[in-house]
Amino acid sequence: MQPDPEIYRQQFCRRLTEMHHEPDLHPADFVIRSSEGTDFPVHRCILATHSPVFAAMLAHDSTEKKQALCELDDIDGESVDILCDYVYGCELGKVNRDNAEKILITADKYDVADLRAFCERLLASTLTVEKAARYLALAEQRGLGTLMEEALFLLKTHRTRKYTTGNHEVPANACHCGPNTSKEDGRTLTLAPTGAGFLAVAIGSGALAIFCAKISRIF
Repeated sequence: MQPDPEIYRQQFCRRLTEMHHEPDLHPADFVIRSSEGTDFPVHRCILATHSPVFAAMLAHDSTEKKQALCELDDIDGESVDILCDYVYGCELGKVNRDNAEKILITADKYDVADLRAFCERLLASTLTVEKAARYLALAEQRGLGTLMEEALFLLKTHRTRKYTTGNHEVPANACHCGPNTSKEDGRTLTLAPTGAGFLAVAIGSGALAIFCAKISRIF
């Protein structure tokens, strides 16, 4: 008689979770350090299995491999904690609409595809028109098809509203395509609906003209 695959999967996930939460019983052989300096002990084999980026890092004679330490200066402790929870099969209850964007960026950077997809679906399902332009920029930058479709739908169906991204606000009747700098992240893209379609305002993007053309074709 063959074991039930679902039962086997649940048991396997439970054992991985135990490894994560009981480091004294299952000593880790690698540490991820967040931007605040918090250390997260992990097992190389588990990390490499879920992330091709970490797999490449640990497969070569890198400084991180020699030191058994990876310092993530641009990723906070909450993001690292959730990343570790994911690779050990823990529930993703800590991910919410407030932190999903930064978790998605972390997952994208380290090519953790399923966690990235989970965060994308969460952002798409909770998207508001006020954040549509911001997340359209994110979707374009990182190739997020589901989020892009939802953002474009909201922008197309709410042409009479104002759209904000970062610290900027563009009226619905504005026709503007020029430099604007967001104090939040410095890489703002704002869509201003006009009679001719949607114009993009982007910072530091060599693909601005292409993106403007893409938006114009859609609308």
